Amino acid sequence: MALQKCRVFLYEMQPVFMTGMFASLKAEPDIQVVGQCSDAHALPAMCGMAVPDVVIFGSTSFSNSPHELENVTPLKAPFWD
Repeated sequence: MALQKCRVFLYEMQPVFMTGMFASLKAEPDIQVVGQCSDAHALPAMCGMAVPDVVIFGSTSFSNSPHELENVTPLKAPFWD
């Protein structure tokens, strides 16, 4: 019986880091990258469409303002309630 792949969504503001994360995860046989985004305001809607199991936030994801974390709150409700 084959294991189901973990559906991963990537959020990172720097294209170089996004490319590296994507390439690293794509090489893993049990991970499927279902989307990627660099816009904090679009993140909730894009995750709503992609329905990931996990959202990975890159190291520079919130470097502009700590208030960008406010956009994460809508992600929590549909996935963990």
